[in-house]
Amino acid sequence: MPGPHDAAGIKMLLHDRNEIPRVHALGQAIPPGAHVFVGVKIVEVSNLPPPHGTCQDKTLEYEDVYSTEACQLDCLTKRAAAVCGCRSLFMPEKDGFPPICTLDEFYGCLHDVLDTFPTISEKLCDCPVPCKFRLYETDISYASTSAYSLNKFLNEDDKKNLSRKVLEGAEVTSRYEETQFSKVQYLYSQMINDIEIVRKRVLVNLKEIVNEALIGVNERYQEIKDHYIWKEYLYRYQAYILQKNFMRPRDAYEERTFHIVALGYAEYIMTIESRIRELANKNFTDGPTRQLWYEDTSDLLKNRERIIEIALINFTSLVEAYDTGIQIFNYKFFSTPRSHNIPAAPKLLIKESRVHNSYARKYGKRFGTYLQRTITILKFCQKLLDDAYFHTTLDEGNMTECRETFRYLMRNWVFARSVFYFDTINWPLKQIEDRQQRFDTQWNELKTMFANLNQSLTSLKTDIQLFEKNTFENIEVTRDSVEAYLNDTLTKLHISEIFTSVTFQQLLTKFDIFFQQIRSREKSLYDWLSQMQNDAYGIFKVIVLDEDSWEYYNFTGRTDYLGNISDIEGNLIENYTSVAESMQFSVCVNGSDSVLLSTLQDFVDEMTSYKDSLKIDSSFIKDNFLQVDIFYRQMSYEEIHQQEAYGMFSLWCDIGGTMGLFLGASFLSVVEIVDFILTHTTYQKKENKDQTKKQFL
Repeated sequence: MPGPHDAAGIKMLLHDRNEIPRVHALGQAIPPGAHVFVGVKIVEVSNLPPPHGTCQDKTLEYEDVYSTEACQLDCLTKRAAAVCGCRSLFMPEKDGFPPICTLDEFYGCLHDVLDTFPTISEKLCDCPVPCKFRLYETDISYASTSAYSLNKFLNEDDKKNLSRKVLEGAEVTSRYEETQFSKVQYLYSQMINDIEIVRKRVLVNLKEIVNEALIGVNERYQEIKDHYIWKEYLYRYQAYILQKNFMRPRDAYEERTFHIVALGYAEYIMTIESRIRELANKNFTDGPTRQLWYEDTSDLLKNRERIIEIALINFTSLVEAYDTGIQIFNYKFFSTPRSHNIPAAPKLLIKESRVHNSYARKYGKRFGTYLQRTITILKFCQKLLDDAYFHTTLDEGNMTECRETFRYLMRNWVFARSVFYFDTINWPLKQIEDRQQRFDTQWNELKTMFANLNQSLTSLKTDIQLFEKNTFENIEVTRDSVEAYLNDTLTKLHISEIFTSVTFQQLLTKFDIFFQQIRSREKSLYDWLSQMQNDAYGIFKVIVLDEDSWEYYNFTGRTDYLGNISDIEGNLIENYTSVAESMQFSVCVNGSDSVLLSTLQDFVDEMTSYKDSLKIDSSFIKDNFLQVDIFYRQMSYEEIHQQEAYGMFSLWCDIGGTMGLFLGASFLSVVEIVDFILTHTTYQKKENKDQTKKQFL
């Protein structure tokens, strides 16, 4: 039902083949999916011409058979020829006249003629009813198409043939139906624009952004790496200084004196006591032997006293070195000049080792105190030796004090020495090693963050290249297919197969996943970069706030490490912010992927709808086909003749009736009397004639 109608189905009109059909006005609507039975009855009408009727069979100029519709069309054609000198396509012509109007003639003249003709046709045209015409009266009944009919209709041969015809029709419709074709054109232009935007933002701008981010991240890493290498070297240098210039003297003193101070102290004091007692024994009268024993024992006491005095001197040297942070030895660390040893030494840490806890404070003092007291008790023991030798006397109380005090002092000195070594001598090195370990841990965290950043950016760069080669180029191939359809080199079915294929759905999925990964990576990259910034700040903080290294920073000209940590943090934030700004992938993409994906999905929906419209099934048959059975209701037809309302026969009937009313006889009786008179008169004449003839004979 084309034209102003928006219904589905057909309009049917049964008419005489010589008549112009007025389907729009008189047609009967039949919907699809219906089985329609049309019963037909033929009626022939004969009208009276003037003076009794108004029918007339006129001769028309452009039509061979007269009808009212033909007459009006003939009149319109003559009007158009007279006014415009041309006609429209639907108007008749004779020997090529009038010719068909051009567009200028149509809109300049014929258009007004067509608009005004309905209002003046009654005056302008004389189109009476024809004297004879035929009508087709219809009686319509409806039924739904049965499943049996559908199955019968959908046999393989018919379905194959129908599919071919439907496809041919759909292809034509898709090109000549302006709405359908313009929609594909619109989607195609939109796709071209969206693809170009994605190309510019992803394949050009995003590549540049990733490269800039890679450069920025590597610059930040190399920058902090240089600082780490320098500081890590300093930590190792300081550990070397502690080991060689501070702890190595302790080891030397230990080898020389410290290990002898309490060596066999219990046996030693018992030997001293035994000899003193022997010398104090009055029965020991051998003068030379007594003198030998005295001198030997005195040497033992003086030697141990001398060893302890040297140990005390060595201890004092160690304490002075740790109290001042001035090294004892001066070893060289690789190629670093020895002049760097004093400024590089962690003086504050070394000094702190003497007082950092109660053990260091207490036993650092007791180390020397015990040695001094030992010297005193050895002198006391020497006095006891002198009394025993010279006076052969021995005070048991003094002997006990000598023995027990010496043993007490040695026993406690050994413990004090152990604590002094651990909490004072070894402590700075342990702190430096701990600092270096924490520094290395922080550096390893930064390296991990950098490795993640570098690997992710490199991988993203590779993914963009793969996206361009695989996904994006395939989308462009699809775009070229649509262009080929618009240029009439591919069918719509072909591109619908492309858009509805599993391969294209996978392509859209890859497209979507790629941009999801970009946004996901952007978040991960921001987190890693933020952590890398924190680690870099932590490394700078360790370097700048390391007071033990300030002297060496100044000595080596690294004044940048002597600045304010807040200023360094500000510069660090500024540098990393510029890198973070270069990784704003979502800002670069700016939703262009969603726009293109939406356009491609619109294409998929459009092509899916088109492809679905080509499916030949029971629903398609019900929506697009109907069955019409037309038959005669009876094997006869009806004739309608128009007659005069009052003729001669009616006049005689009225005369006869009137005579019968007034004379008491009918009109037939009068006729009979006249017939009798005439018959009788004729018979008499014949009889007289016969008699005359006989007489003559």
